[in-house]
Amino acid sequence: MNSLKLKFLGLGVFFSVILNAQINVLWDAQYTSSSLNQDIASIVKLDGSGNVFVSGTSFQTGSNSYDIVTVKYDNNGFQIGSPAIFNGSGNGIDEVRDLAIDNMGNVYITGLTTATGGNVNYITIKYNNSLTQQWAVQHNGPLAGSYDEAYAIAVDNTGFVYVTGGSDFVAAGSDYYTIKYDASNGNMVWGVQHNGVSNNIDAATAIALDANGNVFVTGRSFQTGQDLNYRTVMYNNSGVQQWATSYNGPVNSFDSPTKVKVDGSGNVYITGFSYGGQLLDNDYATIKYNNSGVQQWAERYNGPLSEEDNAYDLTIDNNGNVYVTGRSKGIGNGQNITTIKYGSNGGAPKWLNTYNGPGNGFDEGRNIMLGNSGALYVNGTSAIFGTNNDYTTLKYDTSNGNIVWEARYNGPANDADQAYSMDLDANENIYVTGGSKFPGNGFDFNTIKWCQFETSAGQDTAICVGDSIQLNAVGGISYSWSPSLGLSCTTCPNPWAKPLVTTTYVITSTNNSGCTDSDTITITVNSLPINSIVANGPTTFCQGGSVSLTGPNNMNWLWLPTNETTQSIVVSTSGTYTLIVTNINNCSASAQQTVTVNPLPNVDAGLDTNVCYNSNVQLNATGASNYIWTPALGLSCTNCPNPLAGPLSSTKYFVTGTDNNNCSKTDSVYVTVKVTPTSSFLKTSDTLCLDINPNLGLLNTSLNSTSRIWYFGDGNSSTSLNANHTYSSTGTFVITLVAINATCSDTAIDSVLVKNCLSSIGENSLFSDLTVYPNPSHGFISVQFTAKDNNPILIEIADITGRIVFAQHVTPTHSGIRTDLDLSNFNRGMYFIILSTKEGKKAEKIIIE
Repeated sequence: MNSLKLKFLGLGVFFSVILNAQINVLWDAQYTSSSLNQDIASIVKLDGSGNVFVSGTSFQTGSNSYDIVTVKYDNNGFQIGSPAIFNGSGNGIDEVRDLAIDNMGNVYITGLTTATGGNVNYITIKYNNSLTQQWAVQHNGPLAGSYDEAYAIAVDNTGFVYVTGGSDFVAAGSDYYTIKYDASNGNMVWGVQHNGVSNNIDAATAIALDANGNVFVTGRSFQTGQDLNYRTVMYNNSGVQQWATSYNGPVNSFDSPTKVKVDGSGNVYITGFSYGGQLLDNDYATIKYNNSGVQQWAERYNGPLSEEDNAYDLTIDNNGNVYVTGRSKGIGNGQNITTIKYGSNGGAPKWLNTYNGPGNGFDEGRNIMLGNSGALYVNGTSAIFGTNNDYTTLKYDTSNGNIVWEARYNGPANDADQAYSMDLDANENIYVTGGSKFPGNGFDFNTIKWCQFETSAGQDTAICVGDSIQLNAVGGISYSWSPSLGLSCTTCPNPWAKPLVTTTYVITSTNNSGCTDSDTITITVNSLPINSIVANGPTTFCQGGSVSLTGPNNMNWLWLPTNETTQSIVVSTSGTYTLIVTNINNCSASAQQTVTVNPLPNVDAGLDTNVCYNSNVQLNATGASNYIWTPALGLSCTNCPNPLAGPLSSTKYFVTGTDNNNCSKTDSVYVTVKVTPTSSFLKTSDTLCLDINPNLGLLNTSLNSTSRIWYFGDGNSSTSLNANHTYSSTGTFVITLVAINATCSDTAIDSVLVKNCLSSIGENSLFSDLTVYPNPSHGFISVQFTAKDNNPILIEIADITGRIVFAQHVTPTHSGIRTDLDLSNFNRGMYFIILSTKEGKKAEKIIIE
């Protein structure tokens, strides 16, 4: 929203809007008597219906004198009926000083009239609301040829009228004279004289009533040695004086009050001007009394040049703050409108505002009023180059004294325009009257209605390209938007706006009083940000991988669905990722990137397995399309799924399988290389006698075996370490020992002959006469046998596990040999005694007890 500063040259109206309002002259109304006669309006008042009454002094050709003229206008500025003209009996000067309207709309005027014989008397007139005179009464003081002039009038709510002024009394000079009239007929109820303390010049100039009907008058009163003082008197409603008090300025000189007001608590406030001495000249002098006439405070204002400073009007708010206006000489310029706010306790001003008009000349505040909104209005006259004086109305912010707006009216003759009176209605429309120079007419009554009206288009705002925003104008009842481009409507208060470029829209609206105001709103159209997502690698990859996605610089970032707000994110799962970027103008744009994460193949290298040394085992990988095996050592191939593996030592093989998406996974299989056992055994005999002892002892002498299986050739088998088998039939039986180490095995084969020996003729075998005795023994045994030759013979003793626990070589010296052995340190159990030559071995089982 932008402030306006416009000048309507055709209307002769200038207003400067300091904040956000527009002031129009809704109407101006002229009254002229005839030709170049002087007609000056001095008072404007509104009745309860909004009718406007203006009264002043006008030169009437018929009476060839100045008469009191009162004009009625309706609230639209149309004159109602003929003016009421009062010409005194002396056909001389008749002047209005004040005007009041009662709650029935009756109009009361007071001032002075020239009576027959040339005396000047008080004149008080009552008109009904149609300006038909109801009565007119004069007051003529007791002194012959006296000069009696009424200055102020007030009406109460009970049908009485109060008038005060100055009246000449015998030997006393002029005195205050205050009269109470019966409003119904103009009869005097009482009249009271107040003669100042020095029996000299006394004249009341202002009057006020409180809520109890008490009457307060103030004026100037001469006191010997002090010159003219403020003199304030309180009467009760019966005209009995309650108190009287004076204010004398600092140099015992001329002090003249201009206005009296009473607040709701009965406190009395006076303002005017008081001479401060030759160096100071006149100063504002403002005084507060309580209801008993005791002065509460008195504050003076001396302008910056210590020259002429005159206060003319005051008003009071509900908090007891006091506002005073008038004129004060400024530095480097003429008189300025100077307005002051005092707190309820007086003291230094809360604020002081000096208005120097554009002409840098004579500016004077004459009237001050508070509106219902709490705003403060000052009316007066201000000089400007080229147009002489103008009506000037100022609106103030009461919190700080800043001028909200100023409004000036320059009459049609572009000449002197002097405003004297102001009134407000409930809506704070402002009515001003005074004298204005009209071409060919001289000065005429000129009454204007300032129409105070604000239209707001709202605060300037910004949107993004492609967006729309709803405007919302407030104030007025009819609207017109321009330009129309981008608007959904141009005559509604709240159109939707969708401009393509930055646009300033102007709203002009009119209220129900016909006031028009304009405001602007600028909609800045900001461009959208350029958004793109940059990946630092492929966006299709295998499980376990990731990709970094990065948005543009100098933005605010929002990634969905992760809700991350950083410029870059790392993605490791499949999905569509949306990046919303917002620039410094709060405009947003989105971009998307699809990421595909392929699962890894379910590669299986198979179960760990064993292989015998110098043997192969087939590996079998599954779950992929292509395979690579490592290490290559011992494999029949490295890029097939099922190579033969023949490592020389235990090895963990890794297979990496790759699927059609080029995703890989690695598994492993551990191939344990088992040592191939060496199977061997000894038997106790090559031949068994079935009919004597068919029992064969077998000693396992295998190496590197963890298990074994004995096959005895007769259908029987055993898994014991060493075997002892009894045959039940004759024949040659093949004995097989399978030595086992995991999956590796070795086989030893031998045979035994089983026969019936008792029927045989004997046999000639190695050590056929071997004898071991005693058997069982306690450790001392004798071994006896016959040697075939002189070759060395090895005698060994093995325990039941086949472990050799004793060995001794014997060299035969004769064919029959006996050897005694001490085995007493052996543990009890079964042992085998083994005789070995290069031709063979012979074993015999022995028992040590």
